[in-house]
Formats: sequence, C-alpha cells, structure tokens
Amino acid sequence: MHPALPLVAALLGPAGPQRIEQDPGHGRGAPAERTAQSGKQSATETPSEAAVQTAPPAAVSSPAAESPLTAESSPAAESSLTAGPSASETEPADWRAREAALLTRIAELEDALRREQERSIARTEEWVAYVTVLRGFSPAELPAPPDFIAEELVPEPDPAVEAERLRQGLALARGDALEPVLRALLVADGVRTLDFLELGSVRQEGERSFAGPVVARVLDDRGRLTGMLSAERMRIEVSRAARAATLVLEDGYQTRRGVRRTFDGLPLAADQRKGSGTRRILLPAIDPNAWAEALPGLVDEDVGAPFVDDGTWNVTEVRASLGRLLRDAARDRRSGWRLVALGGVRGNELRDVQLVERAPAGAGSLGPERRVFADRARIRVPEGGPVTLELEEGTVRRGDRTAPFLDGRYRIVLPFADAAAWRAAPVPRAAEARPGGGPPR
Repeated sequence: MHPALPLVAALLGPAGPQRIEQDPGHGRGAPAERTAQSGKQSATETPSEAAVQTAPPAAVSSPAAESPLTAESSPAAESSLTAGPSASETEPADWRAREAALLTRIAELEDALRREQERSIARTEEWVAYVTVLRGFSPAELPAPPDFIAEELVPEPDPAVEAERLRQGLALARGDALEPVLRALLVADGVRTLDFLELGSVRQEGERSFAGPVVARVLDDRGRLTGMLSAERMRIEVSRAARAATLVLEDGYQTRRGVRRTFDGLPLAADQRKGSGTRRILLPAIDPNAWAEALPGLVDEDVGAPFVDDGTWNVTEVRASLGRLLRDAARDRRSGWRLVALGGVRGNELRDVQLVERAPAGAGSLGPERRVFADRARIRVPEGGPVTLELEEGTVRRGDRTAPFLDGRYRIVLPFADAAAWRAAPVPRAAEARPGGGPPR
C-alpha cells in the first residue's frame, strides 16, 4: 500500500469514497468493481493502520468541523442573526445628538486654534523681520514698527476729546447747512455785492454766536469780482426796530487788486494768513423775522420773538413821561431828542425804541436830523453824572446815510437833564452802583 493512502483516507473520512464513487469523473470502471477493490484494501490493512484510517475521519467529518459556509446556512445561525435589534438601534436619540454637537464644537475649536497659531507664527515672523531690519539702520533711519505694535500703542480715546470732536463736527455741519440759507437771504433782500463762499462752523463764544472762518466775494453792481473778504469769525446783528442787519467780521483782511490789507488798513505779508481788526457791513431794509427764523444760532432769538410787555409798567404812562423828560432835557424847544415810538417794557429795558434828534438851523447846526432805531434801551441816572440812554442792536440814520451801532451799542448823553426829575418819574431805570462801591439800587 502506498504510504500516503492512510493520510488521504483520514482526511476524506467515510463519506470520501462515497463522493468519489458518485463522481462520474473518477475512473472508468463499474461501481461494483471499485467497491470490491476498496474492500480488499481495508481487509489487507493492519489494525493500526485501520485505526489511523477510521478514527481521525470521524473527528474531521463531524458536523462541528464543517466549513463556515455550511454553519452559517444552518437554521441555528439564521435564528441567531434575526434574534433581536442591534445596539445602535437601541441607543437613545439624544445621545447621538449630543455626540454630534460635541463633534461640531471640537471642530470649531480646532479651527480657531489653528487660526490663532497661524496668526502667532505670522506675528513672530514679522517681528523677527523687523528686528533684522533694525540691525542694518542707524537710529535716525529706523523704519515704522509693525502694524500690530502700532495698534497696541494707540492710547485709549479720551471721552472729553471725543465729545469735543463730535461738537466740532456738528458745528461744521451746521455751518455747511446755513451757508446756502445766508446766500438765499442776501439775494432775496437785494444784496448783490456780497457772495459767501464758505461759512465755516457755528460756535458759541460767551454770550454770542459766531461762524467762521468765512470767505466771501465782493462784487460790483454788474456782478464782476472786485475783491475778497476773509475773516476768522463773523456774527450777525439784526435789529427789529431798524429793520436792518449788520455783518460783523473780525480778525480778517480784504484783497483788492492783488493787495491784501487787514481790516485795520495795515498791509498783510504773503506768508500771513490771519488778519486783524473789524469790518462792519450794514444791510438795510431787510426782514428781521425771516433772518431770525432762517439763521438759528447766528441771530439772537429775541429778534424773531414779538415784543411782549411783561406788565410791570404802564406803557402809556412810561411813553408820556419819557417824552416829557426828553423835551425838558433839551437846550431849547427847537432842539434835542424826541421819542417817536416805544414798543413796550420788559424788566428795566425799553423795547423797540425810535428816537429823533432835532438841531436848530443856523451856523451852529449839526446838519440833518438823526434818527436812532434800537431794539433795547436802558436809562441810567448815576450819582453826580449826566443822564444817559444806552441803546443796543440798532442803526443811526442821518439824511440818506445809515450806519449800524459800533460794537452793537450807542450812547446818548443828556447833559442838561434834571437827574432828580428822572429819578422821580415813573420810568424804568437800570441799577447803578452807589458811590464808594456799595450795592446797586
């Protein structure tokens, strides 16, 4: 017998010959002859060889040693696969949602960390490059620091400075808004010789409002350019009684035919930009109410408000007493000041006052009569001094010439007035300081 036959018999087991016999491809003999030959071989084998041949095949050909495919196709394997749901199906849904949220958060943090690391590396490289460049320059030729250092060195803004900057911005915006309004008012009132190009910002200085810096063109009656006006500040004095407006330009100069002169009449050097002095421009026959309404902040609010008497004084009695006192204060009956109109009394001020001065004809005549229009007037009767009328915001007209009050004020001195009669008369008087520095009365 061939030495390998027992090993083959052990591997094939009892079913092996049957399968070989059933396979028509194994030999050409009849099945009976092959069965007889196999019987002879098993009879001639020794007992030990038979044990080797029969025992291992029993173990090898057992159902437990079959191939995995055969085990999987068994009913027991199929029942084990369909026994119940998997673990993923029994996991709570909120756990899966929590897991997804945590994974998303982790991805975001990793992305933020990566960006911060890239930014830190870029800053480090920029700093190294900056230090490297510094080594090749002298202190006078140092380059500008990196942007991130410049940003860190910027101090925190001061709230007061920011508030002042905001106020200046608003003032400049107001000036830009009022510039076309002022030009329209000049055109509406027939002023063709003045054209404002820049009004600057509107601001408050003390009790007065200013606009500036201002730049204006001076034109002739045909609209041709004859000069330029430039001033640091400009204020507007509007008189309701005189129905006139005065443009007061301060610290400026005028340019005419290429020559610049300050308002004081002094020549201005080419490298100087600030002038000096004051220039007053009268605009007669204007509508004061329109100017007060169109230029808030530049024109006094009292101009547009009606003259309201506060009721402290009897206006009719004050008007009669003041007329009599002015007539008595004249040198003779043909000269002196006369009261033409009185709008009312507010506190100790006379409102909407019109006065006229009559001068006798002859060698000592003062010329044409003077007419004074003032929005406000105060009567002062000092101890040991003459009676004085102080008028504000108005004009003086002599003949066909009209001039505004200098610095907005005008004084009328009555040297022949009886001070005792003025103190006793029912007219409002401004408080005067007592001699020796006592309190006013």
